[in-house]
Amino acid sequence: MHKEFFNIKLFVSVIAGVATFLFLNNPTLPTSTISFQQTPEAGEMVVVSFSSSVSKNKALKSFSISPEIKGELQWLDEYNELRFIPLKGFDLNRSYTVSIDRSNPLFAQLASNTTKKTFQQKGLPTKFNARIPGSSTIYYITESGLKRPITLEVFNSYPDNKDIRDIDKWTLELYPNNVLVRLDQDSSVYKLEGGTKRHIQNIETFEAMGFDWDSITPINQFEFDSYPNGEPVSIGVLSSEQKPTGKFIDVNLETMKATMWQDGKVVDEVPVAGTGNPVTSPTRRGFFSVISKEPNHFSSLSRVWMPWSVRYSGDYYLHGWPYWPNGTRLTSLYSSGCVRLKDDDAKKLYDFSEIGTLVNIR
Repeated sequence: MHKEFFNIKLFVSVIAGVATFLFLNNPTLPTSTISFQQTPEAGEMVVVSFSSSVSKNKALKSFSISPEIKGELQWLDEYNELRFIPLKGFDLNRSYTVSIDRSNPLFAQLASNTTKKTFQQKGLPTKFNARIPGSSTIYYITESGLKRPITLEVFNSYPDNKDIRDIDKWTLELYPNNVLVRLDQDSSVYKLEGGTKRHIQNIETFEAMGFDWDSITPINQFEFDSYPNGEPVSIGVLSSEQKPTGKFIDVNLETMKATMWQDGKVVDEVPVAGTGNPVTSPTRRGFFSVISKEPNHFSSLSRVWMPWSVRYSGDYYLHGWPYWPNGTRLTSLYSSGCVRLKDDDAKKLYDFSEIGTLVNIR
């Protein structure tokens, strides 16, 4: 009787001692925050941020997602972050539940230490006014998913469209720019450029510039008049003797080829290895120019390195295959808009391009 009581007392003392030790050495278990992100470089991902340091092994074992989906799970020790990137993106027709189980088996039945979050990936919302918190600039997001900045006066000229939503700058960047407009009830098309409207004078010019007929947005008379007239846009039909001069990069998303031209001649051609998710975040098409170049660019949002990066619009790049700080390559097939190439091919394009080089993505 006394021996059994002693054993029970000893067991309770051991449990209390272990609990005291754990509390003194780790008074609060790490908490976790689960969020969904979509970045131009890495695409869709689930990010789990821990409040304090945890081991890689425990972090990896704590993660689960239901229903199961193929993807890579990456632990970033320097950020106390766990990142899950689906191989082919999330299914728009499914809801996913991410769980982080931090419970110690010894106390599993005493308290719940599981964080859960359910989300459903959706296409980007359209037909609303957006504004970055703290900024006075209003952007109208068109029905076809394009954005254009508008003044307060223009905003007020659309009485049936008064919805303004806050949006972060990374989500805003996922919307391509709305550069083609026409006056409501008029077929003439104008290109918005530098605060002016430039009349595109013929179909040959429109098609030669790689524009998409579905990207033309009708606007009201007040907004139309708010843009001063710029120089008309016209490209004459070149004769067989005439050839364009300078450098030019042509990215064909149908053939998945990137062609480098100089003075009307093909200098080199490389395969495109990856593009934006065609369902949720396709690579934007149109004419751009090289803004900046870096031999190796680090994305502070995606936490990935992008070798031989050539930036052509906002946070969008032509670049080599991205990799994590530990050197591991991403396995996801899609970005959220960037154009991916194999590293050797990206270097060829990097070496060829100059600041201002024209880039046509079509």
